[in-house]
Amino acid sequence: MGIGMRQEAPLHLIPKILSYKFHYQPGMLDEAVWKPTGSGDFSCATAWQICRQKKDSNNINSYIWHKHAAPIIVCWNLWKNRCAAKYGSKQSSITRVKFLITKDIYLLINTAYSYIQWPVTWHEMIKIIELCKQDIRIWQISWEKPTQNILKLNTDGSALNNPGKIGGGGILRDHKGELVYAFSIPFGNGSNNQAETLAASHGIEWCLQHGYKKILLEVDSELLVKWQHLTAKPPWQLQQSIQELINYTR
Repeated sequence: MGIGMRQEAPLHLIPKILSYKFHYQPGMLDEAVWKPTGSGDFSCATAWQICRQKKDSNNINSYIWHKHAAPIIVCWNLWKNRCAAKYGSKQSSITRVKFLITKDIYLLINTAYSYIQWPVTWHEMIKIIELCKQDIRIWQISWEKPTQNILKLNTDGSALNNPGKIGGGGILRDHKGELVYAFSIPFGNGSNNQAETLAASHGIEWCLQHGYKKILLEVDSELLVKWQHLTAKPPWQLQQSIQELINYTR
């Protein structure tokens, strides 16, 4: 195998390739994955992104297509109706422009505020926009101590952008709540889910290396819990990390 790879792969990568461990997952068939998507499924959109020739970023386009730029809706409808009147396809009027702007703004804010009922007048729309507020809810939570002779490991991970620079941290405490170990480390680049997984793996691995075997892992990621209990399939990029985490907990 090593002789054959010398003809296909760079010499400095051959030791790394030979040392790579494949984790067999019982009950799961091997399947090809499409790397540009998080799910591994092929999509025409990601294929187009690879094939097309990207141009340099344009500041004007970034202003026009900004997701919070509601004034662009006004400018767009004014320009569109001016062109329609100029080339004779439709007659432009103040009433028509106000209706189209009202409709577009409604469609925009309805994604965040679904309780708004249509139709509404222009003045009603303005009042609704001024009164819109995010629904912020606060829940009180508490940390419960583990039973005697068991340590509880709480981990979390995050990304500056998704994907982007990621990092994770964790706290290990005993049944009295006393601190045993804490960590906060960077993981390079990746997604939020990858950060959550790597933080949990690092914490469990540290515990096993230092002789702590009775560990209760507590995370705030519902996806990570489902992946670990095999009730959901993780993205292809995380399958090896999830399998390693499962092996640690057996």
